[in-house]
Amino acid sequence: SGDLGAGKSTLVRGLIRTIANDSAYEVPSPTFTIVQSYPELRLPISHVDLYRLSSSEEIDELGLDEALE
Repeated sequence: SGDLGAGKSTLVRGLIRTIANDSAYEVPSPTFTIVQSYPELRLPISHVDLYRLSSSEEIDELGLDEALE
């Protein structure tokens, strides 16, 4: 967690690129999509931009329960 510009996406990009074993792996920010999924990785990941949500009720609309299954 952190304010806008705190480095949250930079940290996630580094983690995803490490798991992909590819320092040039394309990792866009989920700013507009809210959820960016990487099911093809050896450890499937969903990068979620919860900062953009205006209420906790919006979390249910993201389908995170299905992603965890």
